[in-house]
Amino acid sequence: MLSDRLPGELVALHKQTIDCSSPIPRHAQVKAILLGAVHSGVWEPGTKIPAETEIARVLKVSKMTANRAITDLASEGVFIRELGRGTFVRSSTNNTGHPEQDQIRRRAHVILRLVTSGPASDVPDNEYLCSLMLAIRTSLSPTDAVIKISQIPGSDYISAFERNRDERWVVIAPTKDDLIGLRALARAHYAAVVLGASWPGIGLPAVDSDNCGGMYLAVEHLVGLGHTTIGMIYADPETSNTIDRITAFHEAMKSHGLQVNGKFLVDAHDDMGIRADVREQLALLLRSNYCPSAWVAAGPYVAMALLELAHTVGISVPGDLSIVGFDYPAALAARTPSLTTVCQPLAEMGSTAARLITNPSGEEVVYKLPCSLAVRGSTAVVRSISNNVEGWS
Repeated sequence: MLSDRLPGELVALHKQTIDCSSPIPRHAQVKAILLGAVHSGVWEPGTKIPAETEIARVLKVSKMTANRAITDLASEGVFIRELGRGTFVRSSTNNTGHPEQDQIRRRAHVILRLVTSGPASDVPDNEYLCSLMLAIRTSLSPTDAVIKISQIPGSDYISAFERNRDERWVVIAPTKDDLIGLRALARAHYAAVVLGASWPGIGLPAVDSDNCGGMYLAVEHLVGLGHTTIGMIYADPETSNTIDRITAFHEAMKSHGLQVNGKFLVDAHDDMGIRADVREQLALLLRSNYCPSAWVAAGPYVAMALLELAHTVGISVPGDLSIVGFDYPAALAARTPSLTTVCQPLAEMGSTAARLITNPSGEEVVYKLPCSLAVRGSTAVVRSISNNVEGWS
């Protein structure tokens, strides 16, 4: 039995299960299980709890989910996280028995709130957000900052910040609807950094990938393979990333003397795939004689949906159609062929945001970090350049 091979401090967790069908978020279920181990005396005050990876393995959840639960309990005072030593159950005296560590911990006065536009409970299942947040967490030791995650709309930024004036904020991927709130934070001189977006004129420091440079990499790769008719499919046109990618697509095509056919610019209307009616129209285009020989998909799940649609209608990728996507979550790794992608420097973006928020300057400086291109199996030399794009109507 697995429980016979587990250390004693993990046996109690092995008896617990996570209900994936429950409306209660998984990190909240993990948090309840860990809290139960403390209250039942399985983990006594001063006990070092198992590593996040072990907790995640035994409870069959992601490391990010385990990290979220442990971080929440640390911020609530149940656990103490000590750099280089691990995480401990807080004793009644609030001391670790190590004077130097106690002194360092008492200096941890920074409360860092990660503000998302979507539900915080969805974060563990979003690899983009997970990558950014893990980079922030690893850049800041638990003795440097307590991290909290909240969903806050831009219209509520000021009222939420004024209730917690001792906080610093990293606002992740804010949309156009959040711009008024961002500018209000800047006018109030609150400590905030924008991450994963680069809206101009907001008055706050921002960290983003160079989305325009990434799109140039995608187009230049396809043109280098002989493709002259290239389409683009995207979602979330209200985000700065998508706006930048669309703008750069036009510019990159123009730089190669290629025209952009407006009928080959497709809004998927679903950032997790392609909306049903759009899918039907796109299927007709893929079957036609006037379909572009290559597509750039401005998001990973849109790229995955396009790849699946091509297979459904009998289009060979990359034999008949080449596809370049953005980012490469685990869901894409199982697809055949493997997807050529523009890779955002998510770890560097998160660590840069952590550096900026720990030493806030209040200046509107934008860091756009370069993307890279990972060439895999979804792109190939064009088979034919006889597509008559003018015939499409």
